[in-house]
Amino acid sequence: MFPTVADVLAMPELRQGDPEVVAAAEAVTRRVRWVHCVELPEVAPLLRGSELVLATGIALPADAAGLDRYVRELSRAGAAGLVVELGRRWTGELPGSLVSACEREKLPLAVLHREVRFVSVTQAVGEQVVDAQVLELRAAGQIHDAFTALSMAEAGPADILAEAARLAGCPVVLESFHHQILGYHTGGLPASDLLHDWEDRSRRIRIGERTGYDHRAGRLVTVVGSRGDDWGRLVLVTPQPPPHRHLVLVERAAAALALHRLHARHRDGVERQAHHALLTALRDRPV
Repeated sequence: MFPTVADVLAMPELRQGDPEVVAAAEAVTRRVRWVHCVELPEVAPLLRGSELVLATGIALPADAAGLDRYVRELSRAGAAGLVVELGRRWTGELPGSLVSACEREKLPLAVLHREVRFVSVTQAVGEQVVDAQVLELRAAGQIHDAFTALSMAEAGPADILAEAARLAGCPVVLESFHHQILGYHTGGLPASDLLHDWEDRSRRIRIGERTGYDHRAGRLVTVVGSRGDDWGRLVLVTPQPPPHRHLVLVERAAAALALHRLHARHRDGVERQAHHALLTALRDRPV
């Protein structure tokens, strides 16, 4: 697994800076996929999601509105958190407007009371991330094997959803494009909690591509079907930004569901053809 914000703050390279979480402490369990040392206020377009941003603040906006916009853009870009070192821009404490903005956006904000070598932090986190990526690749291989076996066995939606929930450790829901529930597996969560007000909540989920994570909703979503014949969405309920293997998982599960539907259509077609042929034979050659 990738390290969390809390894990990174506990590393010796950052501990020597006497880190203190001053906003959104409940969100320090977010996973960190990389560390960016950047002072630009327009950093959000450079992010891909789950990065921890390190800064001294020397180029950040001076006004409350500018700091609020900076934090809001970091949050929308899916940043894991923000770490600011005191001394070069601010001394003693961070601006209250910055702290309030991070608290409002639930973006973990940590302050470093002593100077640290950012390059050492980047190297240490990078080594952990590479190790985690190797494990992710192995897990992705196991996921491919599991869903290939299910497809070969022509497993039904219930088995596919159960396997997806088991491998992810999260609830999973199959829905139509009208957000009607077609199937689900609770993953240990009470069904009443999982499905409460599902249609309205699902309508608020926004993804830009066939597979995407809605950070605010805590939903990983992928389209089910083949291009031109899409018929539903598979939703993985995961409040934390998902690891790469979960993206692989939902896409493989969606492919297995689409393949099952194609097989079912083929079987129905073959049965109808056989039935029609039998009726035709009986008509032409009555017993």
